[in-house]
Parts: sequence; C-alpha cells; structure tokens
Amino acid sequence: MVATVVNLTSASSTVHYFRREGHGLGANLPANPGSEAGAGDEAGEDYYARRDDEHRKASRWRGSGAAALGLKGHVEPGEFRYILQGYVPGTNIRLGRLRDGAHEHRPGLDITLSAPKSVSLEALLGGPGSARAMRAHDAAVRATLDFIEARLLRTRRWSREERRSVQVNAPMLVAACFRHITSRNNDPQLHTHCVIANMTRDREQWRSAEIGLLRRSEKLIGAFYRNELAHRLRREGFALRPSMIGRVPGFEISGWPRAALEAFSSRRRQILDFIREKGWRYDARTAQAATLATRARKNEPRRAELEALWQAFAEERGIRKQPRRKVGLRNPEPPTAVEVAWRVLEQLEERASVFPAREALALALAHSP
Repeated sequence: MVATVVNLTSASSTVHYFRREGHGLGANLPANPGSEAGAGDEAGEDYYARRDDEHRKASRWRGSGAAALGLKGHVEPGEFRYILQGYVPGTNIRLGRLRDGAHEHRPGLDITLSAPKSVSLEALLGGPGSARAMRAHDAAVRATLDFIEARLLRTRRWSREERRSVQVNAPMLVAACFRHITSRNNDPQLHTHCVIANMTRDREQWRSAEIGLLRRSEKLIGAFYRNELAHRLRREGFALRPSMIGRVPGFEISGWPRAALEAFSSRRRQILDFIREKGWRYDARTAQAATLATRARKNEPRRAELEALWQAFAEERGIRKQPRRKVGLRNPEPPTAVEVAWRVLEQLEERASVFPAREALALALAHSP
C-alpha cells in the first residue's frame, strides 16, 4: 500500500510512544485530565517518536492550523499529547463532548505515506543518490498534506438556513509528521506517519474535523503522493520504470533489479505466506488481517547500525544498482490530460456505471506521473 489511513482510537494509545512527559504546551495540561493522563508512560514501544535525537529530528509539525497555533519545528511529546486530547493552545477550548461525566474526543487519523521499495533502497543504502531520493520523498509528503488541507479537510457547523448540520471546507490542518526508515522486519522502508489531529478552524472558530472524507479518500491520497514523488524524483535526475501496484500503475527507480527489491521485502513475504497458509484470497481485507496477525514489536536499531546491516546483506547477495543505460530512441510523448481521462473512464466503466469522482482522479494520477 502506498497510503494507509487508520483511525486513532485514543490519545493515550498514540502518545504512549513518548516515555516522558513533554515540554512547551504540554506542560500546561491539567493535573488530572481523565483516564488518558499518563496511560502510555509504561505501555509499549516508542513508535511515532522515540526519545533519542535521531527520531526527534525526523519529526515536524505541518499545516496552516499548526502554524496558527504556534506549533513549529520538531514535535515535542507534551505538545503532541495536548493536541490529541483536543486542547486548542492559547484558548480555553477543548474539543469533543461530555458523556456520563467523561470527556470524549477522537484524536484523529494516522495517514502513512510509503515510498516504493526502490526509492527506499536509493535513499537508505548510502549511495550517491541518497540525499536526493530522501529530499524527493519529504517534498512529496509536504505536497500531499497541502493537498489534503486544501481539498479534503472539512468540518461541520449548524446552518440556520437549512436547519441542520452541514459540511464546510476548513483548510486549517494540524498535522504531526514522523519519518521512519524501516519495516517491522527492519528492511529498508522509507515512510512517513502523518498524524492528522481532529482539529481545524472554519471562518468562525476551532472545531473538530469531519474526517470521514479522509477515510474514503485513501486511494486518492496514495495516488497524489505517488504522483508527486515521481515528479520530484525526475526533477532530481532519476529515471523511472513502470510497475504495477495490484491493478494500479506505479513506478520504481530504474537500475534496481527485481531481485534486490524482493530480497529487501521480507515483511511482504511474511504477509503473503500467512495468507497462503490460511488459504485466503489476497485482497485489501485479507492483507490487512495478515498484517495485524503477523505484526511483531518494532525494535529499530540506530540508523548507523541499520545501514551497516543493510550494506553487509547487499554485499553478501551481490545486490547493487545497475548503471543507467543510454537509449538512442526518444521517449514517447506523455498522454494529454484528456487522453488520460478517457482511459480512466473506460477502465472504471468496465466495473460500474457510477463511481466517485475521487476514484477517477486517483486512477488518473496513477496513469500519468
């Protein structure tokens, strides 16, 4: 999956990844903010952002909403906890509602954007293109969050004219981003967790976000990220070759042989083996079930240790990027937007006569990086 969108069940189950109380805004938390307080201090792993500087430096606040609230630079644990619990910094507002004396507030979503395997290898195996590939991924993540903010972020407010609650655009994103470099099997896997807080602002005030559209737009978000990544990799001087992600067109960086991609994809093999053992048919539902069933505790060494392990594995298997071939023929002209649109409509109409516009847009982006 290029993008996954997952509901966060509670603030405590998210911020437990920080093993110490935070700084800044979080220091102003009430002494006893209900059952969430301290619930994560002894629980589980430091997944989103561990205590060490290496992981902290790979975190960033993003979005117009975050900027308006003074959230900038690296993500501190206290700020993160404060926001996910629904507190709006600089105000007396806490989003959510009281039910039976307990405060209820959904923290938000984790939108994870994952690079193709060849991009991960290019960025993480320490070759000459490492910094350029990492820069392209980070830029594509930023562009995707800007797209989410401008096109998909909404809230609800009461309409006196219609006498009901209506959805309105609310482009004030509050997002905490955490870049990671491994799968749970410690394969090279460049990906960024974008934690979208359930918090935005319309013309009047800060409100909870309407996150249903984000959930339904998983394919579109993934296609937008993939499209931006391809564009930025080309700008950085990389040649790309087409590939398939299920039934959807994708790409890999040219020069990385298929054997290299498979050798560093042990987590994927683990999931596929589990599905085969169960006798299941592979689809999104069974893939998710197998992912959860085979998920081990993430135990990530420091980057220098990982790079040494990856380099030794690559040398042992004879894995290396192949030199770029010079081709005498000119590349064919890319299809126009109209041609792409017709291809997409024909493909979608084979399965259904009615489909959401976001599905057509997602497929169009996949067809034409």
